[in-house]
Amino acid sequence: MKFCLSILLMILFYYTNAQQNLVPNSSFEIYTNCPDNAAQLHYATPWFQPNVIYGNVINSCSSEYFNSCAINNAVSTPLNGVGFQFPRTGNAYVGIRVYFLSTLTDTTYSREYIECKLLNPLQKGKEYCISFYVSLADPCGYAVSNIGVYFSLDSLLYSSAIYVNINVIPQIKNSETNIIEDKENLVLISGEYIAEGGEQFITIGNFDTNINTNKKKLEREYYFSYYYIDDVSVYLCEDTLNPTDTFYLHIPNIFTPNADGLNDTWQVKANGTQQLSAAVYNRWGSLLWQQEVFADSTQHELHLSWNEHSNTGLPASAGTYFYLVSYTTKEEELKKEKGFLTLVR
Repeated sequence: MKFCLSILLMILFYYTNAQQNLVPNSSFEIYTNCPDNAAQLHYATPWFQPNVIYGNVINSCSSEYFNSCAINNAVSTPLNGVGFQFPRTGNAYVGIRVYFLSTLTDTTYSREYIECKLLNPLQKGKEYCISFYVSLADPCGYAVSNIGVYFSLDSLLYSSAIYVNINVIPQIKNSETNIIEDKENLVLISGEYIAEGGEQFITIGNFDTNINTNKKKLEREYYFSYYYIDDVSVYLCEDTLNPTDTFYLHIPNIFTPNADGLNDTWQVKANGTQQLSAAVYNRWGSLLWQQEVFADSTQHELHLSWNEHSNTGLPASAGTYFYLVSYTTKEEELKKEKGFLTLVR
């Protein structure tokens, strides 16, 4: 009996560790203080900015922490000082500048990064699956492809008079041809890495010089590129729990269908579910719209999208509506969420 119990404990220990995301505070929901201004990445403990201009001090930075708890709208979610974006999960994300030109000449570097210490060092020879999500901020005049991940034995923290690029080669890097200019959706960046062993820190940003940054000029006047970042994951690829199996449900409570390309549709997203449906009702209880989708072997994240038009094809008026969202879990349990939705023009 004692032997069987030992085997059972060993199995439970294996699965507990195998399912662990090595990134602490991976969706930036934990904070020491609710942000009240820019340059407060360090509030999302234990994240910090490794390149600083005030000396080797972790709590000196220029990178932003955005959370819906913020009273100051400049650092809130979904609307903030650099655009409009819902968190992929939860209520928070962070933002960094990955490219900037102070003049029209391609010589000035300006970089921000996010870094934290992993929960456990990487194991030599093991393959790790890395993923995170980014979205270009609204006012950016440039979109880039050069966003990557660097794993290191020690922190990259250093002093610098200016925000130059950190001169290392990232082990995970977005494809050079994949310039990310999506301002409405959070875009997945992912890859695999075979560890050398002992890597304890993860750093995310653009490690290339301005000249070597693959960029695209957009129809905006500002000469910079700034990205929101959310849901950072580092798993052993052999793990029984893949990030795509993680459950989340995202239901916005506001959208603005004014054809400006930003938040024009009401989008419900769910992961780790077999089925997802949503219905919208007016104040008198009349059904305006409904939709249902089902998961398959190739689709993990389910999406529903309402473009403000009722089932009869007529656009809905500005105002408050009632929604009912239903979903079926992997355990075949039917659950429902209800609330109010505001349509703003």
